[in-house]
Amino acid sequence: MERRVVGVARQRHPQEGVKIGERAISQDSPAVLIAEIGNNHNGDIEAAFELIKAAAETGADCAKFQMRDMSALYGQRNKGQSEDLGTEYILDLLDRFQLSDEELFRCF
Repeated sequence: MERRVVGVARQRHPQEGVKIGERAISQDSPAVLIAEIGNNHNGDIEAAFELIKAAAETGADCAKFQMRDMSALYGQRNKGQSEDLGTEYILDLLDRFQLSDEELFRCF
């Protein structure tokens, strides 16, 4: 069975805004501070845990990671045959430094 996050926020009524768990996000609620972790963990799950901890300690309400299916987004690449070496370099970094789905679930 494939595990994936389908949704964590949903709108109940327009005047209520969006709820994540019991936290309301609306025009009348306090701002939500989101720590952008992205790929700063460099593919290391322990570094990801440390970044989550640091975000919480500094007052962030949540942390945001990047989760992408490289083959679905960028298709099959012929390494070394790209006309744009900058793009090839970035795609290689994204590929090497992303966490696996299982690791992202552990972070979640």
